Order: sequence, then C-alpha cells, then structure tokens
Amino acid sequence: MSTPAGAAPNIMTHFGLCVRDLEVSERFYTEALGFTRTHGQHAGNDFAQLLGLPTLDIDLVMVTLGHQRIELICHRNPIAGDSPGKPVNTIGFTHMAFNVPDVDAAIERIKRFGGSFDPKQRAELTINGEDRVYAFLRDPDGNRIELIKGSVIG
Repeated sequence: MSTPAGAAPNIMTHFGLCVRDLEVSERFYTEALGFTRTHGQHAGNDFAQLLGLPTLDIDLVMVTLGHQRIELICHRNPIAGDSPGKPVNTIGFTHMAFNVPDVDAAIERIKRFGGSFDPKQRAELTINGEDRVYAFLRDPDGNRIELIKGSVIG
C-alpha cells in the first residue's frame, strides 16, 4: 500500500487481547514469551461509548517485545464472555506467532506459566528445503499461539 503525498504512513501499533486475569496474563506474556510491561492503566465510563458498551470498568497492561505490542485488557464491568476456543477456521483472530530458537524449550516454559499444549499439535516439516518445527499452544485464556523454528516466511 502506498502512502499518499504528505500523509503519514499507516503503522500498526498494537492489538488488544481480552483476558480473564490480568496478573496471570501479564506474567504469562512477560515470563513465558519474553515481553516487557511498558504501560498500565485503568479506564472507566469515559471510554464506554467509544467501545460500544453502556458502562466500562477495565484495567489494562501493554506488553512489548521488539516492535510488537499486545494490550492485555481485563473487563471488570461488564464481565468478559468466553469465546477463545472457537475453531481456527472461524472469521476473526486465529493466532499469534513467535519465531523461537528452540520450540521444545519454549513449550516447556509456556506450560510452566499457565499455557497448555497438545503434543499432536507439534510438527517437523520441510518447507522450501528448510527443516522447520511448528507447534500450536494456548495461553491461559485459550488464545492460540504458534511457535516456529525456522526462517521468517513472507
């Protein structure tokens, strides 16, 4: 996508992830995946209309890894509903991916900090002549995380 003359380029700054327990999720993303907490705040009814809710009481933490940022959002009121276990072929968010030097070590670290892993969701594949390792896991709220050992594609 080209940027019109005189316009600032579009930059993706972060994505938001609704979580059940802010402390558990912050610990998971910082300790298991290496993010750093870079911001935290409370938001109330000033943001309710903006977010399409009648009332709002949330706490949030921004975690950062390199140029990637995730806004972990915990809804106190209204309470968040469940839906992260939806099938991967459902429209919307499917997963976030991390390139790691050792998939198996990352799996153990993720499990230690509240993530879950089904051994059937680990594969060793050769793609474009490169031996690669893939694994899909879930964070403490059931959101899918992909781990990849191999060069970044795309």
